[in-house]
Amino acid sequence: MKLAIITALPTSNVPLGEYGYHLAKSFAKKDEIEELVLITNKARDPKILDFDTQGCRITVKECWDYNQAMNVFCIYKSILEEKPDAVLFNAQINMFGNKKIAAGLGLLLPMIFKLKGLVSIVLLHHLEHNLKLDSAGLFSRNFKSKLNNFVGTKLMKSLLQANLAVVTLKQNVVKLNELYGAKNVLHIPHGSFENTNVNFEEKKSVRKKILTFGKFGNHKNIEVLIEAVELIKTRMQEDIDLVVAGTDSVNNEGYLAKVQKSYNNIPNLKFTGYILENEIQGLFSEADLIVLPYLKTLGSSGVLHLSGSHGKAVVLPDLEGFSTLVREQGYRGQFFKPNSVLSLAEAIEDVIYNEDYKLKIAKANYRAACSSPISSVTDSYIYEFKNLIQQKYHQVVA
Repeated sequence: MKLAIITALPTSNVPLGEYGYHLAKSFAKKDEIEELVLITNKARDPKILDFDTQGCRITVKECWDYNQAMNVFCIYKSILEEKPDAVLFNAQINMFGNKKIAAGLGLLLPMIFKLKGLVSIVLLHHLEHNLKLDSAGLFSRNFKSKLNNFVGTKLMKSLLQANLAVVTLKQNVVKLNELYGAKNVLHIPHGSFENTNVNFEEKKSVRKKILTFGKFGNHKNIEVLIEAVELIKTRMQEDIDLVVAGTDSVNNEGYLAKVQKSYNNIPNLKFTGYILENEIQGLFSEADLIVLPYLKTLGSSGVLHLSGSHGKAVVLPDLEGFSTLVREQGYRGQFFKPNSVLSLAEAIEDVIYNEDYKLKIAKANYRAACSSPISSVTDSYIYEFKNLIQQKYHQVVA
């Protein structure tokens, strides 16, 4: 099978780049995939595809750019040139930009593919009804909510024109059916990346280290975390390292620099910047606890799955998406009230000063991650693509 994937790739800060990397890595190992075409974003730095392709031919086509209205035409042209058997769209609402025209036109691609008879699956990481377009940076605040909802509904319906729409949370299958009457929605888990061999008995350094990881600014706020750690240090009279690893959200450039400037007098607070894939294991292995300082949940959390892969306990906000992951996939964590310094401080203390409890959470998360590896996720996609291609063949013959 010749498979095209429309996705961002590292090292850019465009959404879903890291997930796209791991999808490509897993697909390249599959015997069924003879050729992989990665239709990806342009970036100043070269794309990092540092994995064994195991005989799979990989073509990288950098043909779209953030906030460019011509993306839809460039991507479609690349698809016509490459003639893949199927297309996987690794999508979220603002992957093509935070400007209305660029973002909206790019999301019309599944509808165009359908009109041209191309087999496609859209992976919907976030749902429009969970993510208001103005909060995603697509519309200015003075736009009326009715217009906002109307456009968002139209974009979601366009995405649902794919042969199959995949969501990573089971509850979203029901929601898309109720909201849009969609019958072509399937649940396939987010999946965990490479699970490491975790030694749960390994002793960490005397000084505790807390890690937060990802893209920060829009829906992930670290000021509350910094204040919470400072409160703990005062109450417990001990030093704690806090590591902020990652970059700005593409819609909030300069956010981390402002935070770093505001808190430059705090010792043991480290901002690492972008973390390469081969640096992630070392980063997580040194941490005692992972904190997810989300203000809102937009879907499944890649950082939670990553924490599970490395056998780490987590502190996470009491939001619907995370409670769903706990219920559906077996992840565990200590919850806190979003945007509350006191609640977050208490949640961190409950875990980091209770080794037995921390170990219990860490082991549960590792089991959850191991139960749904990315290799089984890509197997599910290949199975669905085969069925869709076969259906298309029978329709042509008929």
